[in-house]
Amino acid sequence: MADADARAEAQAKTEADTRAEAKAKAEVIGKASLEEVLNIVDELVRQHGSVLITKRRQKTYRDDYGLLVDEAWKSEIEYFRLKVVEDELMRRCGVEKVAQASVQFFYEMPEKSREAIGLKGDYFEDYLNTYIGIIVEDLDASTPTQPIDNDQLSPNDYEHLCADALRAAGWSVRICGGTGDQGVDLVADVGDVRAVFQCKLYTSPVGNGAVQEVYTGKTFHSAQLAAVVSTAGFTPAARAAATQTGVFLLHHSELAEFPKERE
Repeated sequence: MADADARAEAQAKTEADTRAEAKAKAEVIGKASLEEVLNIVDELVRQHGSVLITKRRQKTYRDDYGLLVDEAWKSEIEYFRLKVVEDELMRRCGVEKVAQASVQFFYEMPEKSREAIGLKGDYFEDYLNTYIGIIVEDLDASTPTQPIDNDQLSPNDYEHLCADALRAAGWSVRICGGTGDQGVDLVADVGDVRAVFQCKLYTSPVGNGAVQEVYTGKTFHSAQLAAVVSTAGFTPAARAAATQTGVFLLHHSELAEFPKERE
């Protein structure tokens, strides 16, 4: 009887050791998988950083009460994750490794910890969306702008500065500025894509009137893209109007990375 008990105890210990070994092995694999997945996400965000920064600036603003309005930006992150990140993760990692990363994430970060960093959902995808947003925010904060001296430039000079930046990026640019151009200062073409721009050499934020004007000019000039370029930022009303109309709101330093694709 004692021998049987000893054998049973030894077998139970062996099984426990086996389970512990398997758990430890799974944790090692999970940690490696999670690190690899996050490194790939980081790489992809930085690869598309200039476009994502522009999208973030375009799709987030504070309303008249000082509250952050970022629903459109969250939708953009979701689109980027689905169309860019997930395809690349499947290609480079495979389903099993991504699943291992997901399990490891929840093992390392319990529900209270997820809530502490603002994760509202119950899925690994929600964490990836938050992770992407944090990286873009950091990139945006570290991206230098190109200051200019407003006192040394006329509005016409600023239009030419913006036109030169677009030409350097490969666009063919026509400077308008006439009364019959529906508020459009520049018409730029590359391939089969046309974009129209208003250029505002302001010392205070640009209002939504400029957004409405260039949006109208987009139709008038048969363009696919429209943007307002400013030295002084944009009002909440302008940002709200831009979100609704799809007009880009830019600093002139962002013209070099302006998208050359139809929306």
